[in-house]
Amino acid sequence: LAIIGAYTEKALDANTKYIFRGFPTQVEFAGPFVEWLKKNKPDLKTIVELEPNDETGWSSQKVLKERYESAGYKYVGSELFERSLKDFQPLLTRILAAKPDIIELGTTPPSLTGLVIRQARELGFKGQFVKIGGGFDAPQIVAIAGKDFVEGFIYAASADNSTANYKNLESQYAKVLKPPMNEFVVYFYDDVRMLIDAIQTAGTVEDTDKVRTVLEKLTPYKGVQGTIRWGGMKAYGSNHQILTPTFISMIKDGKGTIIGRME
Repeated sequence: LAIIGAYTEKALDANTKYIFRGFPTQVEFAGPFVEWLKKNKPDLKTIVELEPNDETGWSSQKVLKERYESAGYKYVGSELFERSLKDFQPLLTRILAAKPDIIELGTTPPSLTGLVIRQARELGFKGQFVKIGGGFDAPQIVAIAGKDFVEGFIYAASADNSTANYKNLESQYAKVLKPPMNEFVVYFYDDVRMLIDAIQTAGTVEDTDKVRTVLEKLTPYKGVQGTIRWGGMKAYGSNHQILTPTFISMIKDGKGTIIGRME
């Protein structure tokens, strides 16, 4: 029995009976995010998407293109890059020639996200950066991109870090690990709590079928982010996908601020 963190669609299917995915992917939150963006930023109409050239990036491109185009956005470019890349200027020169309103960074890791933002701004990009994907670390991105360059960046956040529940977890984290705590921790904290509750209720650590059955029934569940539950049958053929609130955040004055939330 395992609660995994694999990001791609292929991680779950009807045959993965002993695997649960403990955080949401773009399959779950990209649709609500794009709907929010369309409603709140109606002047943004064209997109270039920039993703890592690997399984994660390929999956992200497929999912995000479907969600954006179904909402009426027009793709004017789509690029893949190697994770070892540090000089994005040749690629960005090609991207900016298409004059996109949005540069979507998807699953680009935080360190490279900061580099892309800095180099794109230095080349004169005035448009909107968006990141509907995992792996967001606001302090790291701000430090690399620069406070002024990253202002107004819109991204999918893991949690609302202003709530009492989050701040309590953050204070407990700081007692054993060096802060700051990445928001992504909330998923794994809730996952472990759910698994421990399932083991305690099942009364066994050896009968995995019994623990699995109990874990499947722990829905809805009160998590740090709010109400979470198991779902995913339509997308994966299995209700072993965690569903959480969707948080939309913007960098304001160098810090992430929640500007939207959907259950």
